[in-house]
Amino acid sequence: MLRETTGKTIEHLRKGAGLTREEMCQMVRLGGNNRAEDVQRLYKAEKDEYTLDDSVIENLAELFEVDVDDIVGEGNSKEPNRDEWITIKEAADLMSCSENTIYNRWQDGKLRRRSGHLDSGHRVFLYNKEDVMDIDIKREHNPMKKVRKIENPQNLEESKRILLAKRIKMMEEEFQVFIEELKNIKESINELNQRMDNQKRGFFDRLFSNKAC
Repeated sequence: MLRETTGKTIEHLRKGAGLTREEMCQMVRLGGNNRAEDVQRLYKAEKDEYTLDDSVIENLAELFEVDVDDIVGEGNSKEPNRDEWITIKEAADLMSCSENTIYNRWQDGKLRRRSGHLDSGHRVFLYNKEDVMDIDIKREHNPMKKVRKIENPQNLEESKRILLAKRIKMMEEEFQVFIEELKNIKESINELNQRMDNQKRGFFDRLFSNKAC
């Protein structure tokens, strides 16, 4: 799936779905303050002049129904600094809570998460240490969520439905083109058969005419 760079891959997926940048930014927020800023970020990302957050990459992978690695490629993204990104076990030990608590805080949008590799080479999800230390395990007064996933799961389903409808429309248009091509081929064959029949009749007419003489 990887098309040389992450930006080229995102552009390939977007165009393959028949989406403009504006339409894609309606389906997935890129963390900008407004739609125009998201479109500008997408433009730069496709030119590999801007790096999208891992959470945005996850949303794009979910929207286009591909793996994250299909977009970023193995080793295409910079390995996270292990002083700033920690495993879920390390986060739980740091905050003296369960791993489920850390995971739930990430689901709530209060923690950033990205993929990385351990010294053993195993690929794992790592959590931002600063985010982990900022959360209050017992009580959290700030309901604001960082951009991680599409704000409402129903929005994602609606985006997928729109994307599917666009794909179906594209297929229908391609099918119509195919039908027209078949009609043209059939007409060409009929014309060729007609010319061959005319040539045969002309040959036999000349043959019998010569015999009569």
